[in-house]
Amino acid sequence: MRSVKVGWKAIAFWVSLAAVMPLWSEPVFAQVKIIRVKTIEELPPVSFSAKELLAQEGENSTITQVTGVRLNPTTEGLQVILVTPLEQKLQPSISSVEKNLVIDLPNAVLTLPDRQEFTATNPTAEIAQVTVKPLNASSIRVTITGSKQAPNAEVVPSKQGLVLNVSSQATAQTEASEMEVVVTATRTEERVEDLPRTVTVIDREEIEAQATGNNSLQDILNYSVPGYGAPDYTDRFNANLRGRTPQILVDGVPLGSNVSNITGLTSIDPNTVERIEVVNGATGIYGAGGSGGVVNIITRQPIEGFESTARLGVSAALGNLEGDSFAYELGYGIAGTEGIFDYNLNLATQFNNQFYDPQGDIIRQENSTFAGSERLNLLGKLGIALGEEQRLQFSVNHASDRREINYITDPITREIPDRQKIRALRVNQDYVDSRDPGNQNTIASVAYDNRAFLGNNRLQAQFSYLKIREDTIAFDYRGTGDEIFDGVYRFMTEGEVFNSNLQVETSLFQNAKLLVGADYKHEDNRSSIFTLDTEAYDASGGDIIQVSDEFAEASFSLSQLGLFAQIIWDVTDNFSVLGGIRQEFAQLSVDDYTTFEGDSIRGGDPSFDATVFNIGATFKATDNISLFANFAQGFSNPGFFVLNNLPDGSSVDRSLEDIQPQIVDSYEIGIRGQWQNLQAYLAAFYSSSELGSFFQEVAEDVFETIRAPERRYGIEAAVDWQLAETWKFGVGGNWTEGEFEDENGEFIAADSISVNPWKLTAYVEHQTTPNWRNRLQILYSGDRDRGFESGLDQGSVDDYATLDLISTLSLGEGTLSLSVENLLNEEYSAFPTQSLTAPDEDIALERGRRVSLTYSISW
Repeated sequence: MRSVKVGWKAIAFWVSLAAVMPLWSEPVFAQVKIIRVKTIEELPPVSFSAKELLAQEGENSTITQVTGVRLNPTTEGLQVILVTPLEQKLQPSISSVEKNLVIDLPNAVLTLPDRQEFTATNPTAEIAQVTVKPLNASSIRVTITGSKQAPNAEVVPSKQGLVLNVSSQATAQTEASEMEVVVTATRTEERVEDLPRTVTVIDREEIEAQATGNNSLQDILNYSVPGYGAPDYTDRFNANLRGRTPQILVDGVPLGSNVSNITGLTSIDPNTVERIEVVNGATGIYGAGGSGGVVNIITRQPIEGFESTARLGVSAALGNLEGDSFAYELGYGIAGTEGIFDYNLNLATQFNNQFYDPQGDIIRQENSTFAGSERLNLLGKLGIALGEEQRLQFSVNHASDRREINYITDPITREIPDRQKIRALRVNQDYVDSRDPGNQNTIASVAYDNRAFLGNNRLQAQFSYLKIREDTIAFDYRGTGDEIFDGVYRFMTEGEVFNSNLQVETSLFQNAKLLVGADYKHEDNRSSIFTLDTEAYDASGGDIIQVSDEFAEASFSLSQLGLFAQIIWDVTDNFSVLGGIRQEFAQLSVDDYTTFEGDSIRGGDPSFDATVFNIGATFKATDNISLFANFAQGFSNPGFFVLNNLPDGSSVDRSLEDIQPQIVDSYEIGIRGQWQNLQAYLAAFYSSSELGSFFQEVAEDVFETIRAPERRYGIEAAVDWQLAETWKFGVGGNWTEGEFEDENGEFIAADSISVNPWKLTAYVEHQTTPNWRNRLQILYSGDRDRGFESGLDQGSVDDYATLDLISTLSLGEGTLSLSVENLLNEEYSAFPTQSLTAPDEDIALERGRRVSLTYSISW
């Protein structure tokens, strides 16, 4: 058995936890109020049988029967419908008690056909429960429980019974009342206004608008989150949040492994997503991988009753509408509730053809592009209500894309002097006895939620399994000057990940709560290099991809255990504090292996640990303006494919510097404003690490891992203004810079892949008619020379801007959406392409003007 050393930070963790644990149980008794209630003998006899209730009333014609209950989610919250016979009216009496909105209905009885009472758990993200039950012999009580506070309700006249429009917002106090948004990316449900850091929430309406032309969550984040870099349509896996890599979650489940993380963003169809929560800045609350922040993708919630949704889309390059530029999209989903069960099933497929540049030429296909791909996404969710306070949910998400490679780089481009646009050569590649290029991503999970654990505590547990595989296209390294690869190769990576977590949330004292829990993660990863038959490749003109040899690289296992605690305390009505600590233990296991170059490496089982803290505060200066400050630490493990670069004769145990986790210290201050028609924020941030990790290109498509001290800093801001009922405006942007320490101990500018050029986005939206909405949006990516001047970029980065049009029209029972991407047909190369291309090398252009048309309908 291998011993694990526990340092002073770990001891501090348990001492701190022990100090607050005695507070856990005290409030359960301290907050009890003693009241006198009537004895059973003093109460009148009550029957809850609908028939007996009606019989007891005799000839009383004022009794109204409630024969059905329906729930319909709305953009504002939830619509509750109590069905009654025609001409029978209900007279509600509405009150609020803590988190509960209580509606009492006198002179009414509940006569549901299949149950004595009605209960729905978590009908929306902001509403925890809805119950309808008899109060006494001639009254009904409806209780609507909010997740954070009592919701608001408006009675709407209707012939079908009583209709309540329930809003998750607090009861309006003044015109300047705040618009509350609750997020869960912090592992607990918190209002954005209470969080001491920058948070961006992308709601369903924004996702639907952006998905018309950008059917990728990666692209939606690029446009909607100020701290994200500009999009790159030829590399959908480049995700950068404030100069660092974020952690991706789907319904709270980490998506990715040590060798593959960002592919998870391409595995979720946007039409299955309810909202996206982005927490900027380093965080360790979910374990390794959150050095840049957290992106929590929350999938669609089931509804009361039954609903089907269908979607059909087509897109094409808008030059001459070239036939092989057409792409198609099909989607179908069902959702509903049946008794204690709720379900959600969604199937989406995309058939992508070739991408065209602004000059009307086909763009070569690269490893990370969607061109020529067939994509499939299947999402299934089944929920079971185990009483009023408990819930069990099963979820499966499978995504795959398979690519046909029909266009590669034309070698003749390299023979033309001066810089040229990279030309595409027509091929028809056949991958003999091996998989076509593509990605597969499957995740299955089961989650349990108990909101009444040992009283008023909340217990959550989750188990998940994730499998990822990537098979690349063929790479011809001949003539590139690479010292390792001198032929034609392709690569495969595969990983399996098991995740489990358990957490308990409880009240400490008045206005304070404690979250404690543990995470365990185990993953197995392997990779292979396939040497291809160059004779068959050349003789076929690049069509025949046949493996002549397979080399298995170092496979490894990684086990991680994390223990965490977090306190949220509303010190006063205007001042709140959030703090936490996480202790992480990790162990890497590697057998003896030989590198591709023939070097012998001794394996081992090195272990390491990390302790990270966070503390932040929010001060409400006015009803609309809050100030926040935050210090947080995050950590991430390096990609352990660096094991394949160790020198001959070395051992894994002795190469600790290459495999030690990167701990990031992050500081942020900001100001946030929330008015009825205006929302804005401004934040400044700084982060640093003593053991940074970045890649330096040593040859074409060959990178070397560098570990050195590094820092990031910048500002970001956003403003959204609802000028009138028909006009909306918005602008957002960020400026980020950073440096690495070189071998001489001096800080030099970081490369532009790590530190993206500054970005600015803006939009104007007009509700032209009640059924027709139009939006223009612009994205500007600035220039950056510092990476080129420091020698880490191959070329300098020039600025560029693109303009998009999005139009939606309610047509029939559905919605018709039109999107024109790159409306002005701007010729440009994305900043990653520019930074990786030397001035005398050929360069690839991005997509030109492209039109997309979709129609969706629900019934």
